[in-house]
Amino acid sequence: MTASHLTEDDYTKTFPTALDQFPTVEDMAHYIDAWELNSLFSSIKTTQQYLLDHKAAIEATVKDSFSGAAGVKAIVIPAGRYPAGRTCTAVDTDLIAANIKSGTTIFGVLGTLSAGGNLITESISSEVSHAIT
Repeated sequence: MTASHLTEDDYTKTFPTALDQFPTVEDMAHYIDAWELNSLFSSIKTTQQYLLDHKAAIEATVKDSFSGAAGVKAIVIPAGRYPAGRTCTAVDTDLIAANIKSGTTIFGVLGTLSAGGNLITESISSEVSHAIT
């Protein structure tokens, strides 16, 4: 008795909306084919499950670089997919040379404010925080 082996054309190749079912052995003539398919299906199911679990992130809208509102310390990052090179920039319209003590540089802005003004005397943190939602 000669066994006929399964071919690639015996199966449809559409991507499922849920995990595929494992093939089952119907007779011993196709046992080896079923074992090989089950081994492949195990790998495919792992990949399918990952894609199904992360579908929202994979299909998320591609977002561009953006700036936060002036003076806001915590910038909410809009949900989406950000390809490499995208940035989120903190902006503070009060960060101008005239508002910084003369000789002091903050984020690349050299201050020109001389004595007699309303100088801020407490320490200024250069820490920047962001929230990802």
